[in-house]
Order: sequence, then structure tokens, then C-alpha cells
Amino acid sequence: MAGGLALVLVVGGAAVAIRLLGRGVDDIAGQARVSASSSRRGVSAQDVVTSGSVSDPGAGWRSDQQTAGAWLLLTWPSAHALHEVTLVRNPLVEPGLSSGYLTFGDRSVLSFPVSTTSRVTTVAFTPRSVTSLRFTVTAATPSARDVTVSELLVSDESDPDRDIAQPTSHDVGPAAARSSSTSDGSLGSKPGAWVEYTFRQPQEVASVQLVGGSGASARLTSGELSFSDGSSLFVGEVLGRAELPTTTGFMPRVVTSIRLTVTTTRGTGRVDLAEWRIYQAGATPGRDRPPVVAPDPIVVGGATTAPCAKAPAGLARLAVLCPTPGTAVSGRVSLRVATAASGALVSATAWSATAPATTVTSGGATSEADRVATLDLDVSAIPPGPFTVRLATIDPGGLPQRIDLVLYRPGSAPAAPAPDDVGARTLVYDEEFDAPLSVSRTGEGARYAAAKPTTDGVEDFGDAIFADPQGPEGTQDVVDHSYLRLATRATARPDPQGFGRRYVGALLSSARPGASGFSVQYGYFEARMAVSSTNGTWPAFWMLPADNLVRPRTVVPEIDAVELYGHDPTGACSSTHEREGGMDRGVTDCGRRFADDRSPTGWHTYAADVTPTGITFLLDGKVVATAPQVRGGDSPMFFLLDLALGGGWPIDLAPAGGGAVVYVDHVRVYV
Repeated sequence: MAGGLALVLVVGGAAVAIRLLGRGVDDIAGQARVSASSSRRGVSAQDVVTSGSVSDPGAGWRSDQQTAGAWLLLTWPSAHALHEVTLVRNPLVEPGLSSGYLTFGDRSVLSFPVSTTSRVTTVAFTPRSVTSLRFTVTAATPSARDVTVSELLVSDESDPDRDIAQPTSHDVGPAAARSSSTSDGSLGSKPGAWVEYTFRQPQEVASVQLVGGSGASARLTSGELSFSDGSSLFVGEVLGRAELPTTTGFMPRVVTSIRLTVTTTRGTGRVDLAEWRIYQAGATPGRDRPPVVAPDPIVVGGATTAPCAKAPAGLARLAVLCPTPGTAVSGRVSLRVATAASGALVSATAWSATAPATTVTSGGATSEADRVATLDLDVSAIPPGPFTVRLATIDPGGLPQRIDLVLYRPGSAPAAPAPDDVGARTLVYDEEFDAPLSVSRTGEGARYAAAKPTTDGVEDFGDAIFADPQGPEGTQDVVDHSYLRLATRATARPDPQGFGRRYVGALLSSARPGASGFSVQYGYFEARMAVSSTNGTWPAFWMLPADNLVRPRTVVPEIDAVELYGHDPTGACSSTHEREGGMDRGVTDCGRRFADDRSPTGWHTYAADVTPTGITFLLDGKVVATAPQVRGGDSPMFFLLDLALGGGWPIDLAPAGGGAVVYVDHVRVYV
């Protein structure tokens, strides 16, 4: 193909087309029970399905002081193979809705614009056999105070005349016509230059991957993807390495063309794209290609070990001397524990992260004259993976003391439970941590960055320095081709920024400075994690806008799927932030998320379902909090995993062996 550009469309889901019709349809909407987010007094949601006619719609439904976020839900007593939805909006002389999305009973979604030049918008798609269908308003004209839908029609009859692409091939490059703003068909290098692909038939797409030319003298540092349905998306820097693509996911939409327009570049000469890969709904980017390992992966491995420490003089509390957190042990483990007084009885109880409520083994020992107790535990019955040892004693004043220490048992990991129910949503990102980790502090030459990306590079936050994985204090590694391990511990080296920080922490970012990497506009973000409850630890799974890494935003949104604090193991927080000029208008929901203080050390799935109108936070598939969408939340967002310290709470790592660890089983993102 001219210019060295390869176009690949990966088929994995239903193909859909949007058409404007002036005819009637075979309607089954009247058979449905209809409910709504709100209804104006004197109006019923059921009124939206009364006529079954496009040309002669009924009075319809009107929301009550709702625009974006208003919804209509149709439910049938049995499944129907839906083919088509027709929406007749309010008269064009009234301000009203301009876009929305459909959520089917199988949880698949489809975004589409509502015509502002015709009252009728019809969405046609390959069948989905479901018992429910929801239409949600995502945008309305600024002057609108509510929205009206005069009629909603649904057809379960196929139309042999409709022009819809069928999923027949992974590569439809020959079926797409390429055009360009340059005479040679290349992307060009000036702002405004573009390359466009037009399909012979409409396609439902969910993600785009871009790879730059390896020998190009110029690089695309930012651009815009424009779709034929009128929507557009920011895209960040595109690198010239096939194993480090820039991937942008989005709520599925139906298009006949996609255009990439240059916004900014670096270097001189022509910007070259080696690959432009387009994935349909149902396909995961990269799944169709042989795995490519970075030629210079940064591999950090082995158990976190340290010599057994001596009991500090004047110690007035329980403290682990060895082993250190994250140490790999098998069969039997010897723990040495300092106590506040000689002769104190210390007990140890161990449980697996796979079954945190079950005690696997226990033991006890009396401290010697030097106030050090040695406990020998048999952990051979504990399943492979992380497990927790709880050490407990009574201090000289008769008060209980206890410490949790997270260790690791090597071996084949037990099968993970069934994933949360995401139905037929499209998996656009799947990191199982089953290969050596490619990570560097800045993200240069690696898949992940190990510090928070910014427009100026990377930065730290909290009371820990995010360690350079290439240095001696690397704090991220993959163990047993199964889990990511994030660690924090004390450091003796001076703080490079002069803030006097005495600890190193760990972070993983799916985007690098310049916004290359992975991001997604609206989606279901989930991470399965097992954390430790050590005072001062601050693990989190969260999202930031990719475009802010190229051009700073006036309002910087943030979505925190979960923040956990070691001093309060039964609690957790889910938050949104809208930072502008030193102000934050976000929403924070903190509460007791776990029944007891053992539970968080087990495996849990933390998730944030981000839609155009709101965010739902989930723990193990159950809703724990909700929040309205934040300003700027329509930007593609990248995710971060970290084990930070502080967050406004005192740090006390010494009792638990001088550090802490967090294990991550996977990160998945769906649209």
C-alpha cells in the first residue's frame, strides 16, 4: 500500500448502520413495558410506544427537567432478536436531544448521533437477542431544559435491502478507499494534514491502533480521529515501534469513514505511519497478531529479601524482623519477631488471598530474653500466590498488638474466578501480567511508565519516590507469570528532589508522556488486586485524561476507581475530581467496604464504569458508589496502578518488616 501504511479491520462483533428513514417499521416496542428516568407531570413513559408509526407518531414522552442522562427503558417478557431502532424526536422547532447511546440487554452498547435536520433517526444492526433495551440521552442543545421523544420503534424483522457489513474477514483493507490531503498519499507533516479511509459498507468500530514508521524523520505528537458520524477523539503521540502502539478505545459507533488529522508533530519531513489498525466491536486490539516482545524489556524479578534485622533498643511494640514483605516461601517459613517485653507470647495465623476468611495454619512462640520470638510455620497447605500472616501479642500494659505481613508462595496460580458480568461488551485492553514487565520510569522504550506522566515528563506524589525500575530499587515485577507485584520500602539514598522522602513506592501507567500508549473514551475499567494493611500505604487504581499530557487542560478530570488506606483496612474511597485553578469540584464516597480487616488482603475486583453521563463504582461486581460525569470526562482516559504512601495519613512501615506489597492479577478495560 502506498506510503507503507497498512490498514487492518479486525472483525469481532455485530456490524451496524445508521440510516434516516421516512417509512414505517414492523414495531414490537408496543409489546414492551416502558420506564423512564423521569416524566413530566401528565406524561407517561409508555406514551412513547403508543402509535407504532414514524409518519404519525404519538404525543410521546417528555423528561422532567432532565437532558443529558435522561433515559427510556423497554423490557419484554421474552427475548427478541432486535434488528433496528427508530427514534422520532421532538419537533425540530424545539431545542432537544442531539446524541445518545443504546444499551442492550446483553450489556453491549452503541453510540449514535440524533439527526438535527430530520425528526427520524434509525439505527440498524445485526441481531441482538435480548429482553431489554435502554436509550440514554448524552447531549442536548444548550437551551433545552428537558427532552422529548415522540415515538420509539423497535423492529425484530430483518431487512434484506439494508447495506450492512457482515463479519466475514479480519482484513478488509481492500474494501476501503484511501484518500489524503497530500499529493503522494502520505499523512504529511503540517497541522491540518490528513489521511482518511472510507469503507464500502458501514462498520461498527471500537478501537484504533497506530504505529509510526521506524525510519521516519518526523513523528506525530498529537492528532484527531474524526468519524463519519460527526464524533471525534484526541489521539496522542505515535511511536515508530510495532510493539509500542498508540491504542485508543471508545464506545462502539457506526462509521463509513475514519480520518486522522495532524495537530502537532516533532522533527522535519513527512510523518509516516507504518500501521493503522481498526478493530470492530467484539475484538481486542493485538489479539489477531503474534505476540511481540519488546527488544529491550526491563525485567525485575526474584523475591524481595533482606537480612534479618536486630530488635531495636527500647522497642515498645511488636515488629517483624524477617522475612520482608513479598518474600517467596515454600513449605515452612521461619519468622523472627521483636516484642516489647521478654517472655511475651506471640501467635501467628496465616490465610490465603484466595480464601481470606479461612485460617490455613497457625502457631505460637514465646519471646526469648532478647525479646525476639521465632515462629516456625508450615505453609505447605496454602495455595500458591500471596498470603497473609497475622502476628499478635499482648503488650506489657495488657493491650493487644498485631501486625499483618504479606508473603508469597510460588507455584502455578489457582484459576481466577469468573470475571464480573460485562456481558457482550468489547474487551479493548487485557493485561494478565503473564510475561516479563516492560517498564521504565519515564516510559521511554517500554510499555509502561513507572511514575505519573505529565506534559513535562513524569512526577511523584505522596510521600514515596516512584523508583526507577532500571535502578537497584526497582519496585515492580511479575511473579510466576501470574501477578504484578508493587512494593514500597525505606531507602537510604537522598531524595533526588530534596523533599526529604525516605521511601520508594511503585506505579504503572498505561500512557507515557506525550500520550502514547493506551487510553479509552468511556469504558469499564477493572483491576483485580490483593493489598496489605500497613499503616501509611495508599494503593489506588485510577484514570487521567490523555490529552492533558500534550496540551494542559483548564479543567483536569480524574476518576479514582478505588483508593485504599492501610490504617483503615475495612474502608475504601471512590472519587472523581474536577481540578481548576486550585479548586476541586469532584465527589468523594468513602465508607466501610469490607466486613472485617482480613478481607482486603484477599483478591477483589475494583471497577469504574465510565459513561457519557456518569460513573458507577463497583467492588466485586456490586455497586458501592455513583457520581455524575466530570467536566473533561469525555477525553480518552489512561489508567494508573500504584502503591503510594501517605495521602494525609502517618506512615509506619517498620512493624511490618519495613515495607509493604500489593499484588495485581489483571487489568481489563471494556467498551
